Amino acid sequence: MKKSFLLLLCLISMFVFSQEYHFDHFIREQSKRIKPDKQEWISESFYDSVNNKKLVLITQNNKTIATIYEKENRIRHVFKVNKSNGNLTFAYKYSNQFPEQKTKDYDKENVIKVEKIDSLYYNIIVFKNARLKRKKISGIVKIEKSQFDYVNFSADYSRTDEINEKIKSFLNPKFKYIVSSQQTKYYTSGYAFEESTQKIEKTDLNIMVPEKLVLKEYNYWSYFEE
Repeated sequence: MKKSFLLLLCLISMFVFSQEYHFDHFIREQSKRIKPDKQEWISESFYDSVNNKKLVLITQNNKTIATIYEKENRIRHVFKVNKSNGNLTFAYKYSNQFPEQKTKDYDKENVIKVEKIDSLYYNIIVFKNARLKRKKISGIVKIEKSQFDYVNFSADYSRTDEINEKIKSFLNPKFKYIVSSQQTKYYTSGYAFEESTQKIEKTDLNIMVPEKLVLKEYNYWSYFEE
């Protein structure tokens, strides 16, 4: 009886502290840098349309890793990716725990404007302050109906969640939508980008993060070390 109780306690502990992720869609996106110079790349990820989580694939020197970032917990899980006969397998490597940011929010004075151009296109402008004279970011997104919600304005900006909510306010809540393409301009740096969704497939991927995490200090290049 005592052994049975200990076994049950062990199983409960593994269930409570282990984290399982499920991804139901695969997404391939193309990005083009238009200014100041031209560059093009492909981004691939698995997406959990229920919990809005992403498993992002990153390839460097023919080595591929995958990451899941938990924004609410400020932690990133890193996985080694093995490819064989078109199939992918994932092995947990370690996690990065990030400290709470206490720096000044330089974007809090910005004013975000989203305007509907027509049923497909929406115009986005981020002004530096309430005077609405100097732009920080501008963009145009194309919205299409989809089997799942993926309204995701992609930008190097801390308040993209607010932009996404403003876009959604124009949309019919009876349907689901994705951002199928996007044009973005950064006025301070002069950079300009074009992005588009190339492929969406249904999938059924489960990944487990172990009970005992291996915590390491963040270092991008260490991702690809064996």
